Amino acid sequence: MLGPEDARLYRGVAARLNYIAPDRPDIAYAVKESARGMSAPKASAMRRLRKIGKYLIGSPRLVSKFVWQDMPTKVTSFTDSDWAGCVKTARSTSGGAICMGEHVLKAYCRQQKVVALSSAEAELYAMVAASAETLAMAAYAKDLGLSLECELFCDSSAALGIAQRAGIGKVRHLRTQGLWVQEVRVGGRIQYRKVLGSKNPADLMTKHMTAELSKQHLTTLSMKIEGGRAESAPTLDSVESFVQGWYEDMRVDGQEEIHGGDRGNLGSNECDSTPECRFAPYLKKAGAEARRPGARGQRSPRGEVSMDTSWTVSRRPSTAR
Repeated sequence: MLGPEDARLYRGVAARLNYIAPDRPDIAYAVKESARGMSAPKASAMRRLRKIGKYLIGSPRLVSKFVWQDMPTKVTSFTDSDWAGCVKTARSTSGGAICMGEHVLKAYCRQQKVVALSSAEAELYAMVAASAETLAMAAYAKDLGLSLECELFCDSSAALGIAQRAGIGKVRHLRTQGLWVQEVRVGGRIQYRKVLGSKNPADLMTKHMTAELSKQHLTTLSMKIEGGRAESAPTLDSVESFVQGWYEDMRVDGQEEIHGGDRGNLGSNECDSTPECRFAPYLKKAGAEARRPGARGQRSPRGEVSMDTSWTVSRRPSTAR
């Protein structure tokens, strides 16, 4: 067991890795295994944590590519499991990736709560979890006005056979809740298809693997490992200057309000509780100028102030009620 100081350090580093794991499928499984030891970390767990750190030093950046594509008509998901991957508890790991065309929307790695007694059972539980994630993404797209079909790829013929039949059949030791996928298939909500295990990118989130195979799966997910630092990443000095400038703007605009400022000229009919009213003084009179670390914003024809990073400040037109 680690001492109090080392245990605190372990939990802090593991929590930070858990924060970045959804954006780094290449370390998702390793981070999940490290997070399991947060309650009572040991020296062996600290050694595994150092290995993750060494890997991140050699592979500091994972670039996700969102190439231009036509509007997809389907939500495509991949699922896989590693049966009894944990030597101590004999529990399996579920991994999955949800995509729209070539764009990866979500990737996850989770420990199964039930001890599966066969590889088919473990794959079925992973399929149930992936089906729920796929339907949730399709429901969210429907809220945005997009009607998308769903298809799910799995490399287990046994799990696909269970999903495509009616009832439990001759299979034993299954939780009947897992047969929910049969109802989903019959209703036409999800189409279940077969994929080769070597071409299933969800395999990346279920076990440790070679660098060559990991690179192959990352390419399938439109991801690429690069070195160095992103050009759009702010430096520490630029962040400090930005915060200092923000405080100066807030102080000056606050004094203007005290001496009869006009709250950004948004109109007397605007409600003071709206975000436009509350943040207008800090956006240089309702979006005329925006600041970011190391650069200035530029106005677009649609009334947006966009920067060369992913930050965007939108301005709503002022209308009288």
